[in-house]
This record gives sequence, structure tokens and C-alpha cells, in this order.
Amino acid sequence: MIRSRLVTWRCLLTSAIAGVAGGCSWQDTLVDGTFTPAQWQDLQSSLAFRPPTNPENICFNAGLTESQCGNAVALGSQVFNDPRVSGDGSVSCATCHAMPTWADPRTANNVSLGAEGKWTKRNALTLWDEGYKLELHGKFGWDGAYTTPGQVIERALTPMAGSIPELLQLLQNDGNYAMLYEGAFGVAPGEDLSFTQHVEQAFTAYMSGPPFISAATPFDHYLQGDDTAISASAKRGFAVFVGRGTCIECHSGPLFTDLQPHDTGVPQEGPHVPSTDVGAGSGAFFAPTLREIASTGPYMHDGYFATLSQVINFYRTGGAGYIDYTGTRDPRIQPLDLTDQDALDLEAFLDSLSQGTSGSGSGSGMPPPPPPDAPVAPDAFGSCVPGFEQCALGGCVDVQVDPMNCGACEHMCQPPTPVCYQGNCQ
Repeated sequence: MIRSRLVTWRCLLTSAIAGVAGGCSWQDTLVDGTFTPAQWQDLQSSLAFRPPTNPENICFNAGLTESQCGNAVALGSQVFNDPRVSGDGSVSCATCHAMPTWADPRTANNVSLGAEGKWTKRNALTLWDEGYKLELHGKFGWDGAYTTPGQVIERALTPMAGSIPELLQLLQNDGNYAMLYEGAFGVAPGEDLSFTQHVEQAFTAYMSGPPFISAATPFDHYLQGDDTAISASAKRGFAVFVGRGTCIECHSGPLFTDLQPHDTGVPQEGPHVPSTDVGAGSGAFFAPTLREIASTGPYMHDGYFATLSQVINFYRTGGAGYIDYTGTRDPRIQPLDLTDQDALDLEAFLDSLSQGTSGSGSGSGMPPPPPPDAPVAPDAFGSCVPGFEQCALGGCVDVQVDPMNCGACEHMCQPPTPVCYQGNCQ
């Protein structure tokens, strides 16, 4: 890593000129003052974004041959954008998953409005990188109920007041659809005993294609070695994301998701939100991708938070003041040692995960307001006895403890393991 080597050589040269042997401390070899070279190499490898492995045949992961691909993709694309699939002809898949963000652009949209004026119970997930997610063996939907993106059509038809039999009738009676379907699957829609499976494959093929593959972001360029690609604030925010913020414990990998369900204690509150939603079980929901996160709000499964600053403050305070959630909150959700500046830096980093931004921060420059009854950060550090230090959220805490969740107030890292990295003091 060029930055690390430059710092190391600068340190050696300075020591030689000064005639001092071993005059450099462990900080001098850290990348951007944060990561060891080994840690940086690991991050470059684990977070590197790679497009699907078969760009010349996007139908590969849909279980279709290359000869089927063109008609299948065309079929999936046209049905995706056709409001006739809904019972009253008012909405299509593209209504809740609209370009250019593949999220619901309507307001209010904490949860999406379906056909016949009926509200769904969840916030529409963005569809970015569905094909890549399929290659990573991820699951689809907030509750992970499906193993391919195309299978979600079974659930999507319900709030659209549609059904598989009605979709069959549409494809059978529309000459263009019938032609595409038979061209892809070699049989007319009305004669196909595998109709549902084939429609799902067509949707999977379409959603694995180029329109759904996110472009390289400023952070991707930074990760590849362009030190000027993101702001200094975003770099500090990345250190918080990986370190004291412990965000990477659930948002890891090239899509910034561990593809697993978590109960983080998000309230079941808001317009048209049911009082209870068990999700994948006991109130857990699958961690979404953070790619293009700056443009895909609102956030969480019920759209509870309108802005990223609100999301950051929720985790920063350990969800304090929020009680109306389903199940048992993950014990890792606890107050973090993050300052107001840390919160702004973290938002700048999240901004850098979207194309067209350098992670300069999209907020007003003011820290997000705390929720009701949340701990309030002190104006200045108070006096604590030796061996203890005041956490950013207030109170004297023991700083000698180095357990797994090293970002929490009571678990701050100290030498000889001073760097908090992916939940461990190293």
C-alpha cells in the first residue's frame, strides 16, 4: 500500500537524520493513521466490488441458457414495468422500485402504497446488485423468504391486488408477451406446467442485468488506491465504520451486508406500520446493502428513519428511547463512543458509497438530534480517576477492558492493542 510505505519511509528517514534508532511508534505505519498494512489489505480484499462473473450471460444464475436469455430478459423487463399486473392497473413493480435508485420515490413512502389504495407493511427495498447478491447466496426480501430475486414476484403480487393466475392470463392474451415467453421457454404460457418457475426465472434474469448493477463509487476508487477519491471526513468515517462504530459487524463484504437477519430494535411505528412484524423470526430483518445508500431512503424495514443522520444517531445511542419493537434487541446494540464529529464523518463515508459523491456529507453540518430520553453527549470531558476515562456519551468508564465489541463506551481499546478493528482490539 503506497500510503503506508510512504509513511514508513518518512519515519525511517526522519529517524536517520535525527540519529535516533527505533524512533517511530506504531502509529507511523498505519494507513491513513488508522489501519495496519495487513488490515488494509484485508479490507481491500473483503470489500472490493466485483460485477457478476458472467456479464456476457446474465441469465446464467437464473438457470437459463444463453439462447433463452434475450427473450427472458425482455419478458422480465416488460412485465416489471407493466401496471396491468396489478388488480386495478394502478401500479407496477417499477412503481415501488423505480429508476434511477430502484427504490420507492413517492412520498410519504415509509412503507409503499400498493394497488386499490392499500398500504404494504414494509419499506420497499432497493434492487441494486440483485444478481451479485444471488451469486453470494444471499436471500431476498426483508425477511429473507426467497432464494432468488425473481421469486419475490409471488409476494409482490399481493399488495398489487394481482395473482399468478391473472398474470398467466395477461401473458397468454397479449401477443407480444406470448411471443417472448415461447421464445424463451419453448412453450406457450397457457400450456406450461412450470409457468410460475419460468416467470420467476425471467424476473431473476432481468434483475441480474446491467440496469441493476451499481457503478463504481468514490469509496471503491479510494479502496483501489486513489487517495483523493473521498474526503478526509469520509476517511475518518470509514475508520469509525470499521472500528468504534462496529458497523462492519453486520455490514461487511462487497455489498456491505453480511446477508444475515438481525433484530436491532427498530420501532414498529409510523403511518400504516403494523404494531408487530416478526420478519425472519422474532423481529429480525436481513441487513440491506449500503451501496447507493445516500439515495435509497427512507431507511429500515418500516421506513422509520428519513435520513442517514437519524440512523446513525439511533445506533450511536444504542437505540435509547426506542421501545416499541418486535422481539429481543441484539445485545451488541448499545451506546457507542462516538462524538458529534464522528457521526458527521460516518455520514460522509456512507455518502461515498453512492456514485456521484465524494463523501463530503449531505447533512446540514449539524449533528443529528437525539431521540427522546437518549443520553446526551457532554460539552467537555469531566475528571475521572486514573484507569478510567469519560465516554463521549457521558460517565467514567474502565478503559482497560478489551472484549469483542470494542466500540462500546465501556470497551475502548488501549495500548498494546490500541486499534479497534472489526470488533476486536488489535
